[in-house]
Amino acid sequence: MKRGFIAKPHTADCLLELYGETPEEIFDQSARALLHEMTGRSPEQVAAGKTISYDTITLHAPSLPWLLVDWLNELIYRYDVRHSYTVETRINRLECSPANQFTLHAEIGTVPVADDLAQIQFKAATYHDLRFERTPDGWIAQVVLDV
Repeated sequence: MKRGFIAKPHTADCLLELYGETPEEIFDQSARALLHEMTGRSPEQVAAGKTISYDTITLHAPSLPWLLVDWLNELIYRYDVRHSYTVETRINRLECSPANQFTLHAEIGTVPVADDLAQIQFKAATYHDLRFERTPDGWIAQVVLDV
C-alpha cells in the first residue's frame, strides 16, 4: 500500500499525487502536501514552538474530487486571508447522501504565519486533471494547484 504524496511540476502549476488507505487519508495527505509545497517543511516543523488553534469545518460538494478541491481551497484561503498555516487535520466524518452529495466534517489546527511567509503561494486548487478513485491498493487522488 502506497501512502503519502508526490508533488510534480505541472506547466506553471503544481500537481499533487496523493495516496492513502481511505478517502479520509487522502484529505489528510493533501493538507500535508500543500503545507510542504508552501514551506518546504513538515507540519511538525512549522508548528514547533507555536500554539495551535483549532476550528471545525464542514464542506459540501457533488463528488469526492470536487470536495478535495473545496478542501484545499479552504486551506489556501486560511493562509491568504487569516494568515495561518494548517498544521494538523482530523477528518471526523466523510458522508455521501442518497442524492450523491458529499459532506466532510473536519477539525483543522492552524498556527499564525507571522514572518514565516510561504516560499510558494498558491492561488487555488483547480479542476484540471482532477482525479480521486479507489484502486486495488487503496485510494489515489490527483489535483493541480495554480501558482
